Amino acid sequence: MALLAALGAFALDALLSAALAQRLVFALWWAWLALLACWRGPQALPRRG
Repeated sequence: MALLAALGAFALDALLSAALAQRLVFALWWAWLALLACWRGPQALPRRG
């Protein structure tokens, strides 16, 4: 039973750290896009149409 509890805690910790890493990558991606837009102007962002 203790082994199951330890495995459950490990899986939960892995899931939380994965979600945190995904959120960090998402924030870094949008910060990079904003930096590109400010640096090169509005024409740096791809437009549809």
